[in-house]
Amino acid sequence: MANYILSFGMDFLQSFRSPVEAMAAYSSLRRGRITRGKLVQVEARHSVTATKADEWIPVKPGMEGALALGMAHFIIREGLYDKNFVEKYTLGFDNWRDAAGIEHRGFRSLVLQNYAPLSVSEITGVPVDVILRLAKEFATQGPALAIGARGNIYQQMAIHSLNALVGSIDRPGGVLTVKNPPLIDFNSADIDETARRGNNIPALVESEGKFLLPEEAFNSFTEKVKEGKPYALDTLFIVQTNPLFPSYSGAAFIQALEKIPFIVSFSPYMDETTLYADLVLPDHSYLEKWQCHFSFTLQGLPFVGIGRPVVKPRLNTRDTTEVIISLAQGLGDSVSKVFPWKEGKEVIFHVMKKVYDLSRGDLFVPEVEEDFLKELGRRGWRAPGYATYEDFWEGVQEKGGWWDPVYAYEEWDLVFKTPSRKFEFYSQLLKTQMPPNALRKRGDDIAYLPHWEEESSEKGFPYYLKLFQPLVLAGLFPANNPYLNDLASLYAPEKWHTYAEINTHTAEQLGIKNGDLIYLESPYAKIKVRARLTQGTMPEVISVPLGWGHKSLGRWAKGIGEDGGKLVVPKRDALSGGVFITKVKIYKA
Repeated sequence: MANYILSFGMDFLQSFRSPVEAMAAYSSLRRGRITRGKLVQVEARHSVTATKADEWIPVKPGMEGALALGMAHFIIREGLYDKNFVEKYTLGFDNWRDAAGIEHRGFRSLVLQNYAPLSVSEITGVPVDVILRLAKEFATQGPALAIGARGNIYQQMAIHSLNALVGSIDRPGGVLTVKNPPLIDFNSADIDETARRGNNIPALVESEGKFLLPEEAFNSFTEKVKEGKPYALDTLFIVQTNPLFPSYSGAAFIQALEKIPFIVSFSPYMDETTLYADLVLPDHSYLEKWQCHFSFTLQGLPFVGIGRPVVKPRLNTRDTTEVIISLAQGLGDSVSKVFPWKEGKEVIFHVMKKVYDLSRGDLFVPEVEEDFLKELGRRGWRAPGYATYEDFWEGVQEKGGWWDPVYAYEEWDLVFKTPSRKFEFYSQLLKTQMPPNALRKRGDDIAYLPHWEEESSEKGFPYYLKLFQPLVLAGLFPANNPYLNDLASLYAPEKWHTYAEINTHTAEQLGIKNGDLIYLESPYAKIKVRARLTQGTMPEVISVPLGWGHKSLGRWAKGIGEDGGKLVVPKRDALSGGVFITKVKIYKA
């Protein structure tokens, strides 16, 4: 367990893949042990996580990486970094020569030259004494952990470099490597000529060099469908997703949908994307069907969770799994033999038999039994709570799933999947994929090292847009629930209406009062919202909740509020394919 957590913009108590697990982890950090852990939240908005943190450090969006590098400067200058870890398990900390004898710049020299705390303070607005104090606390109160929200690649590299400096990688309390859940092999299909041709066709989500780092990118899909390259898409199945909301790239995706002759949606609600479907085959709700999910815990431990139906289907719906099975069985013997089942429960029974055959892990257990199981596993022993697969299957249904409770630390070959098999301050992956003009633009070897770059924005848009996801409106369908809409509106100037959080001093300068109707306008779109004045948003930042503004979905969602995602400028980072920071202007409606 970490003693010190430095969160750069990650509102994990509200916007996390498993909010319940995040809250449990936070509770353990604060009250689950003798020494209370410390949480520092670096973020432009006083979010739920910032409210629960020991300290909130307000920083404008996109400048978190600069703060991390300012902290790294102090840690390196004062010799507070983990010298053993840096020497043994990292590449590019000091200046170095490659196999061809070419000398390259190291992380140490870059940081010491360019990111002195005074310079970083001028960039971020964080006082020098705060930067120095945070750096000292992070380096001396370990185990320490730095985490960051998704964003600019260099920003993420800068934040993660702090973990490398203090040796908090694959060690207790540090960054852990996810142990993937077991992959389940199904029966092999006979590869005929049609299948062989299909396997040789690239997937439409492959970035193919457009974005240098991700193998798959959503934007590549929309562009390739619109262009019909490398082939025209004939049929699209849409399962458990609504890519038209929030509408970060709504216009582009609509153009792509209009190019596809046949679209099938399995959504149980008439959401924005389903409006474009030629055929709707609504799935059961999660309470009406068998489910199986492969994932991992915050401790990096793999698990397989199952869910049983608790009510009978109330409407004329059908489990999407069973639809796929029926389609497969209609394609002939070579495919149908891979799907010999009739219903979703049979598939899950087959999957869990494969998990049972692994002869490792155990059923979910109460928290008081976890330490005992982990200790047994560390000693190479097992005491499973079942003797046969029938016992295992009954136990899985009763307990809710299977997990592997043993985490093996410092398996470096699994941790570092870089060319050097080390943590790379100097990214050789970027070096192999970065075009030469990028190096000329940035100069020296900086293109391959963590650094901060100021993002350009169009003139006339002075305020940073900060979008945040209220917990009660997260996911695909909550906005169509009146109770959840009420909860999301607790602090809104008007119930069931999108609002914009504006710093009180900023609003006073603009003559805006609490509850006023105002326009938010970006270079791409404009929305009308209510003003909510607060001290919990920086003067240069406008914060807008996501979740309202549906054009469809149901009577409790359609036409209620505005979609803040429409404001996002559809410009993409060439490295990751992620969106750039969006800036807006505001004025009275």
